[in-house]
Amino acid sequence: MDSSASLISKREYSFLKRDLRNDHIFDHVIVALVFIVAVFAYSTELIDKYSTAKYYFTQLFVLMSIFIFSIKIAFKKNIVINDLAISVAITVICSVEAIYSIFQWIPLFSFENLYPVTGHFDNPAGLIACLCAGLPFALYVREKYMGCRFLSAVCIVVIFSAIILSSSRTGIIVAMGIIVNSILDIYHIKRCKWVTIFIIIISFVVIGYYIRPQSADGRMLIWRSALNMAADAPLVGYGLNGFSKLYMDYQASFLSNINNEAYNILADNTIFPFNEYLNLYICFGVPGYILLVTIIVFIGFAYKRSISKEKKAALSSLLCIGFISLFSYPFKYPFTYLICIFNIYLIVKNLVKIRINSGVRLLFLSVAISCIPLSYIVVNKLDGEYRWKQAYNCKDMEQYKLLLPLFEDNPSFLYNYSVELYQNQQIDKSLEIALLCRNMLASYDLELLLGDIYFRKREYNLSEKYYIQASKMCPCRFMPLNQLYDLYKSMGIDERALEIAIEIVNKPIKVKSRTITQIRYKMLHALEHELDVNRKFKKVVPMKN
Repeated sequence: MDSSASLISKREYSFLKRDLRNDHIFDHVIVALVFIVAVFAYSTELIDKYSTAKYYFTQLFVLMSIFIFSIKIAFKKNIVINDLAISVAITVICSVEAIYSIFQWIPLFSFENLYPVTGHFDNPAGLIACLCAGLPFALYVREKYMGCRFLSAVCIVVIFSAIILSSSRTGIIVAMGIIVNSILDIYHIKRCKWVTIFIIIISFVVIGYYIRPQSADGRMLIWRSALNMAADAPLVGYGLNGFSKLYMDYQASFLSNINNEAYNILADNTIFPFNEYLNLYICFGVPGYILLVTIIVFIGFAYKRSISKEKKAALSSLLCIGFISLFSYPFKYPFTYLICIFNIYLIVKNLVKIRINSGVRLLFLSVAISCIPLSYIVVNKLDGEYRWKQAYNCKDMEQYKLLLPLFEDNPSFLYNYSVELYQNQQIDKSLEIALLCRNMLASYDLELLLGDIYFRKREYNLSEKYYIQASKMCPCRFMPLNQLYDLYKSMGIDERALEIAIEIVNKPIKVKSRTITQIRYKMLHALEHELDVNRKFKKVVPMKN
């Protein structure tokens, strides 16, 4: 048995060596570069130094790759992509990212991140999607390439350790499922294999819930509100970015109707549903699900036609992403799309055959030519992002004005621009931009901004409407109530202002902050000077130090 394994490894090594000759190594380098950029792209010169950099730079490298490969096909050149070589590249990339993440966890090193362990992503969700999708390929390399078993084992340990240190319950569950599946395969345990894996995953899901029940309950709130949203457009959905466009209004309505204090304290400003399947249905309705099911059936058919080790690794990676999609948003990050495309390629490559003739070569030449204007569009957008950051740093209103035609469909830019206009006393223009943004985004922060704008314009009824809506969206927040208090005092409605003051003083605090402390002291001071608190408002509870 050992001799046969050795023969297999030598044969695989010879294929790998042949495919990595000078005339084909360039093909592998291009593919590897795309994956590298999707994970490590980063720029402090952008407003969003992580996601925006990955988004645009990955687009550029993908277009470059399509251009080069299309030109090669058009001029009768072969393209050779060795599955094992790309699997090694993915393993190395994930291992380097995992090592970087481990250094983030070590207190000796300082990283400016909101979360302790994120890697080169803005959130642990991106890191977990990357490492979990890459882990099956590390196991595949260890099994397939005998000459590199020790190094691949080290990579597996490093990747698994980073997943554990990220404290992501979903990531830990997925990683444990992958490891258990690998162990069962090593010992050739096929009987009740999937039942065993299912029981282990369910056990970890239950344990994960009790470790951080508030986080899990918060997602239940989002899903319940989102289901109400989906029910109102069950067939065609709300279109691209439909969730962020309307969800917070549905959350406000849901919380107002149930009046549940536990949900009120958990509600936050949400732009992702923490479930990719629900997001797909909300955006594209039944047609989106029909397309998804069609792809899944096609992949299943191609997998069953001929099962191999690389197909098992690809399917395992797809299942990881599929499970993570139940509780997170892995498709926010370009690496997830790339790894899915590579997985599907591995599964269907022997099923789909393309015969290269003159017509096909002409088609690929057209594709190569189309990459040039598309690249220009991406570069123009990326340049706009850099100019946006410069305008933000310098408070350059003229630069904002010049950038408006480029980003008129970007709600983040519109909100930022409206805030800058408001702070520069350009109230009418700020309102115009804020209302344009409101057509694309429902947001707690945007409601507050609109309330402030109408307050400054002395249109008190509209100001009250937006403050109340902001408070309904996130009932645990103090700022909308504080603004309502100031509004009612300006309108001369002292009785209503005092009711708001009492509500603020008795309001439970989700996260203590200096701003909340100042607001509560302000309300206590107002009550002490205008009312006999002990006689008329027995419900008022003195602040605890």
